[in-house]
Amino acid sequence: MEIWANDGQIVSYNADEAERTVRHLSAKLVSRAAKLCGGAISEKRPRGPTGAGKNGRKRLEIHSLNPHFLGLRALRNHYYAMRHGQSEANVLGVAVGDPRRGVRGFGLTEVGRQQAVVSAAEFKENYTPSANGTEIVSSDFLRTRETAELLSKQLGNTTPVRLSERLRERSFGELEGMEHRHMAVLLEREGLARLIERYGCEPAASVQSRVVSIIRDLEQENRDKTLILVSHADPIQFLMAVFAGLDMNDQERILPLNCAEIAEL
Repeated sequence: MEIWANDGQIVSYNADEAERTVRHLSAKLVSRAAKLCGGAISEKRPRGPTGAGKNGRKRLEIHSLNPHFLGLRALRNHYYAMRHGQSEANVLGVAVGDPRRGVRGFGLTEVGRQQAVVSAAEFKENYTPSANGTEIVSSDFLRTRETAELLSKQLGNTTPVRLSERLRERSFGELEGMEHRHMAVLLEREGLARLIERYGCEPAASVQSRVVSIIRDLEQENRDKTLILVSHADPIQFLMAVFAGLDMNDQERILPLNCAEIAEL
């Protein structure tokens, strides 16, 4: 799939690999002539203090939601996603998606706290609050709560951080606590469908359903507000896919945000 752009206008869209059309690309993305191709839907990563741009990685940076994908005619609010800063689980390289472990344990490292503060400061310099202010909605896991609180403090928000179970990490079932490198071997050998069936990992449809439902509810509850969703790698990938109007099966094409990275949706 490719998009060619000239002077901020979409010239052509080849949808050989997808039935849905990305209708509302932001001027920022189009002006950079983003290209959707191969194994990743791409836009060059911006460099930043949290390690963005490392190894030349690319990811989707399509900012404007196709609201019809959510069953909405138009969006009433402006959305950002932020991944938590480096956590103890990241350092250990293990999967922590069980709320019995993630809500109280595996918080931010000192590096993660610094990442969140720096990222929030840079964000504050470059964003324009909406007419009705800014609200932060976070997963209730410790690593995201701590990130959200640091973001809120940096922005000078007076509205308390709102917690939502729907932004939690994906459940890894029987693979909870396994090192990611071993999970990658299993994934390569058995495939995702088998991991879901055999080990009880959370299906893609479940993750997508809960992130879509929170957007729908936020749209009902708010108007002209900036909403920052603090979550985890997988849920944010699904959010980005939804905001681009892509099928959930295309989620794996979107490379995850770096720790503490903030992306406009």
